[in-house]
Amino acid sequence: MASIKKRGPYQYQALIRRKGYPHQNRTFETKREAQAWAAVVESEMVRGVFISRTSLDKITFGQAIQKYAKEVTTKKRGEMNELRRIKVLLKHPLALRSLASLSVRDFCIYRDERAQTVSPSTIQKDLALISHLFNIARKEWELPIHNFINDISKPKIPEGRSRRLLPEEEVYIIQACEDSKAEAMTTITKLAIETAMRRGEILTLQWIHVDLAKQTVFLPSTKNGTARKVPLSKKAVSVLASWPKSIDGRVFHQYSNVSSFQQPWSRVMKRAKKAYLADCLENKMVPSPTFLVDFKFHDLRHEATTRLAEKLPNILELASVTGHKTIQMLRRYYHPRAEETALKLG
Repeated sequence: MASIKKRGPYQYQALIRRKGYPHQNRTFETKREAQAWAAVVESEMVRGVFISRTSLDKITFGQAIQKYAKEVTTKKRGEMNELRRIKVLLKHPLALRSLASLSVRDFCIYRDERAQTVSPSTIQKDLALISHLFNIARKEWELPIHNFINDISKPKIPEGRSRRLLPEEEVYIIQACEDSKAEAMTTITKLAIETAMRRGEILTLQWIHVDLAKQTVFLPSTKNGTARKVPLSKKAVSVLASWPKSIDGRVFHQYSNVSSFQQPWSRVMKRAKKAYLADCLENKMVPSPTFLVDFKFHDLRHEATTRLAEKLPNILELASVTGHKTIQMLRRYYHPRAEETALKLG
């Protein structure tokens, strides 16, 4: 029978002595938690399935995260993004807790706290990271730990964006790109519209993988881990042909990463919006409240995919160009306008 001792204002120690097993003890903030833990451990001993978790007392959640970052994260393509996510986790109070003290409730609280400041998608990614950490700890580090993430509900991800680029918006954006002091903005934007390539794929493009004669671009490394060859329209070929080659072999050497591109893109959107409002004022027009509002660079991929679908009705052929692995994911990027579909119906 377990004994519960009060060790302080918020400290209750549960001690279990049972023949054939090493003594087990753990301290909790409440007596109820101590009793619940003792009941579980004693039940496992009775059923002969008890595994000593002493090793979990010696490792904090933060130490486990750091070990994961060093051994697992560094081998991933999305290393930098995941390291930023890990940096946030290490600042959370849970990082100071031992693995043995963690419970399902802790991660329910963590999930709800994050919901106050970040999107459901971000929370999903956080929980997926923690879940993988627990799986690695159990399978490869041989730690007797339970994957608590399997036992909690995940936030519902809202439906994907369906923002289309209006023809008039495209005119203002391209003009703003041409007026921008940031090099390559016009070329990058036009290429995104013509090819449906992801921002990262465009920014890391190498001239050695561009074949203008055959009208193709080879992407050896993509977000989903599968290489693919992207066909180029005549307009895309013209855009790349007019762009000067650099010594280091990168097509767009001006931008070292996605983050360095975000600020000039934001300035382009502000410039485009300012030009639109100026034209409305000059022509005594009432500005549209949605024109050039909530438009992101990634929306160009949605726009390009929808336009390509008009030229490539074969779904498998379209997916091979855009790089979507499933038809379900491809559908999230295809947004035909009802008016355009109505015209096809006659």
